[in-house]
Amino acid sequence: MLEQVTQAIVLDKEFTTDAHVRVHLFTKDSGKILAKAVSARKITSKLGAHLEPLSMSTVRFVQKNHLPMLIDALRFDKLPLTSLINARIVRELAPEWEPDEDLWALLSQKVPPAPQALLAVLGYDPTFAACEWCGGNPDYFSFRTQLFLCNNCVLAHAAVADCVRL
Repeated sequence: MLEQVTQAIVLDKEFTTDAHVRVHLFTKDSGKILAKAVSARKITSKLGAHLEPLSMSTVRFVQKNHLPMLIDALRFDKLPLTSLINARIVRELAPEWEPDEDLWALLSQKVPPAPQALLAVLGYDPTFAACEWCGGNPDYFSFRTQLFLCNNCVLAHAAVADCVRL
């Protein structure tokens, strides 16, 4: 088993069973990973409070089978609530197990960057983009289709819940 200790930003968490949680992390050394936190929902768990979304934590996990297992976590900071859209962008678009120093630097800032900056680092630079359907100036980026859309086309061709406003 390979053990690793690194800094991480908690992007999201999913409840799997009564006690277990799957946690989406963006780590400084390994990039985006999905890890399992055993018994993190129990009232006596030492992990639960340190794995809330937007927490910056030092985590220790071991690679066991196909899903890493979180052994320990200690929150040292919390990102502002306005970073929630940035966490979703990284969760949806960043490749797993590929560290990215530029992306880490943007995410760990106290003042959250604009979504355009994150999209640019992830390879979806909206600077020279156009609406996929009509060719106009893009106002939205769709996570599901990975297309840029304008105000008129987003209502006709995509669910607004799957889009981020530029």
